[in-house]
Amino acid sequence: MRQTNGSTTHPVDGRYVHRVSVSETFVGPASHVGGNRFSVPAVWPRVHGTYRVGSTPPDSLLLCETFRQASYVVCHTQRGVPLGRKFLLSQMALHDVRPLEDPERPETPTVTVDVVELGRVESESAPVRVAGEIALPGGFRATLAASGAILSERIYQRVRGDLPARRDGATHAGRAPSSSAVLAPGNGEPNSWSLVVDTAHPSHFDHPLDHVPGSLLLDAARSAMRTALGQPEAEPASIDASFAHFVELAEPTEVQLVTDGESMTVDFVQRGASRARISLGTPKASA
Repeated sequence: MRQTNGSTTHPVDGRYVHRVSVSETFVGPASHVGGNRFSVPAVWPRVHGTYRVGSTPPDSLLLCETFRQASYVVCHTQRGVPLGRKFLLSQMALHDVRPLEDPERPETPTVTVDVVELGRVESESAPVRVAGEIALPGGFRATLAASGAILSERIYQRVRGDLPARRDGATHAGRAPSSSAVLAPGNGEPNSWSLVVDTAHPSHFDHPLDHVPGSLLLDAARSAMRTALGQPEAEPASIDASFAHFVELAEPTEVQLVTDGESMTVDFVQRGASRARISLGTPKASA
């Protein structure tokens, strides 16, 4: 259990959020608000090795991961999606991180999830689309959305083929300057790096995977933005992530950043083709 502003909330069973470690489980049980809307408490640890809890502005990657988990627990416990189904998210967005007026501030971090679309949960392949908000006691609110597909194990294996999951702890695609770094020097081109994939990472690889997870790609995109700006603590004003293809563990991945006005676009390239693309809003200047 964890303390949240004086109240005690237990994280859900990790199976509902596709996590193994309780330290990587960030939400409590979902409750039905009405219609297709649900409320989920965030139960963050006081300190975490990957995410900054209680920071100002809030950690954008923690918000994305918390919304992902809240959406999964709603689908499993409130909408009947069986455990064991694979969620393949193709889109993730974070927008409009904004201050709250005092009367709006919740006592605990709270996630609102609207199930915009969900196919037949009994089928082996169903579309899913969710939207919602996270409200924080520290005085911020953020709007988020995600979409993708929910697959049975049989269909997932058909999509993936015979690809063994790697969990050997190897760090490849270049030597990282520190144990927490996700980028290594690239080919020498400006704003280009190699992706560091450490399959022993306790957050990104909390459980065995057969591909590079979206959480690692988001981490790398933000790191690329921070490096390009020379601002190691900067948070993007917005995130629009498109995971069009699997980023494979066995292939080296080039990370390429392009600046376009008030946004930066990060491509993850394998064998000369972009596998995923993340656009980041340039951080807003402090008042």
